Amino acid sequence: RDMHPDVSNPPVYPVVLAGLMKVLPFNYTISSPRSFLRFKPDFLIALFNQFLFLAVIAVVFLLARRLFDPGVAWLSAGLLLGTELFWRFSVSGLSTMLLLLIFMGLAWCLVLLEEQIRVPKWGPYGVPVLAGLAGAMVGLGGLTRYSFGWLIIPVIVFLILFAGRQRTVLSLIALAAFVVVMAPWIARNYNVSGRPFGTATYTILETTVLYPENRLQRSLEPDFSR
Repeated sequence: RDMHPDVSNPPVYPVVLAGLMKVLPFNYTISSPRSFLRFKPDFLIALFNQFLFLAVIAVVFLLARRLFDPGVAWLSAGLLLGTELFWRFSVSGLSTMLLLLIFMGLAWCLVLLEEQIRVPKWGPYGVPVLAGLAGAMVGLGGLTRYSFGWLIIPVIVFLILFAGRQRTVLSLIALAAFVVVMAPWIARNYNVSGRPFGTATYTILETTVLYPENRLQRSLEPDFSR
């Protein structure tokens, strides 16, 4: 009769929401169904995601101004602010806004890393620290949405192309940081369900020849022997 472990979702976004529920005054009761307009927890989660969206816009503005000029920065921020799709995601309750913020953090790490390789300013440990931070950011994004973990491949390719003589060491550092962040949760999933990503392990088979459309989700006993 213990609580059933979650074997479908990565942990970062639920942990962030759990912390939010501890800090903000979440009220789960509905005093009067007739006057009910919105469920307060849903409203606070949507408000939090909109705050994350505004943080993403701010990071995009700062990064664009660093790489280009103020005109490009204002245009990028304005286009992002006016994109209806992002506003819809901001009130959906999904982890999209948090994942975008992590992705922008990863992009910022790679920009700083490339600058440090060309003109070292932070001493001999600046570049390795940034490489490890980039790998850790990919791991953090992978624990927010599993598919984000594929970005470790382009990150390593980036290091191979732009890290010069340090390409091997920095690639290994980034990969090690990624593994260190991801490994405990993967081990937990394997211990609980026998699969590294739980039920999400099978999503790679969705909409394929073996399981077209939504047949996999509708299967009570899918045959994975093929």
